[in-house]
Amino acid sequence: AAIILDLLMPQVDGWSVLTLLRSDAATAGIPVIVCSVFSDPLLAQALGVSAYLRKPISQPQLLFALRQCCR
Repeated sequence: AAIILDLLMPQVDGWSVLTLLRSDAATAGIPVIVCSVFSDPLLAQALGVSAYLRKPISQPQLLFALRQCCR
């Protein structure tokens, strides 16, 4: 299992979602792949992201990230 998360969403931003995911024991261990036009991979890494993909992404990029984080 993995979560693919965009950072720019209506109502709530992805950073808030990521913080909530990491603070809940039920979801803290699930790998999160961020896919966004927003570029802040250092912040994403500090918040525990497994992979950071800059949009637009290709299918091979996404599959590679999934294979890397879901071993």
